[in-house]
Amino acid sequence: MAREKGHARLIAQIFAEAAVSPALAEIVERQLATMRARVADLIPGAPSDEAESIAEAFVAIGSGYNQPLAVRGDLDPAPFTKALMAVLQEQGIKTEHRT
Repeated sequence: MAREKGHARLIAQIFAEAAVSPALAEIVERQLATMRARVADLIPGAPSDEAESIAEAFVAIGSGYNQPLAVRGDLDPAPFTKALMAVLQEQGIKTEHRT
C-alpha cells in the first residue's frame, strides 16, 4: 500500500518534519512505541526484554525500508522479508511466512 498510494513519501515527510518539530516528534514517538509494542506481542516465547529489543530493530528496519521506497517506489520486498525471516530463525524464533 505504501508504494501504490504514496504513503512512503508521506511518512518520509513526516519523519523529516518531526526531526525539527518537538511537538510532531512526540506524536511520531508515540506511534513508534505502539508499533514496537505490537511487534513485541507477535514474538512468541521470547522473554519480554528480548521481544522488545527485536521489536525495536524491526521497527527501525521498516522505517529504513520506507526511505528508499519513498524515493524509488520500486523496491521488491521479497529480499527484505527473506533476510528478516532468516534473522528470526537464527535466533530460534519460529516464523511463518504469509504472502
